[in-house]
Amino acid sequence: MNRRKVMVKVLGLQEYQGEEISRIEVEVQGTYSFRDDAHFLHYEEYPGDFAQAVVTLVKYRGGVMEVIRSGEIRSRMVFEKGRRFAAPYVTAAGSMQMEISTEETWMKCTVDGFTAGARYTLAADGEEITRNEIRITAAFTDERS
Repeated sequence: MNRRKVMVKVLGLQEYQGEEISRIEVEVQGTYSFRDDAHFLHYEEYPGDFAQAVVTLVKYRGGVMEVIRSGEIRSRMVFEKGRRFAAPYVTAAGSMQMEISTEETWMKCTVDGFTAGARYTLAADGEEITRNEIRITAAFTDERS
């Protein structure tokens, strides 16, 4: 497996019941690899006041994007157009069961890196809570690991 170092930019957009769209932006270093027809992106971040890193693994294969987070925040989100998935979300404050309905996923690779993302809704107890979009950009640095 060939790993490449990347600069990762993640933009999360969230609209709660017609209110103003909130934005969350993260920019960190990470690693990219490709194996078994799947793209993998791995990075760590320290959101908010957390002392421990939140480790994120993004896997993209055949139109399906999976985002797995571990550490002080734990979640597994699966995005596949037209499908609904249960998504447990665990934080130090507690846990909740969410449902993800994906409208669209995408990925585009270039010689400089890739972009990937998904548009989806989050629901609890069958009721839509938010409309969301995640946009991920990974730019290759010249280092290989």
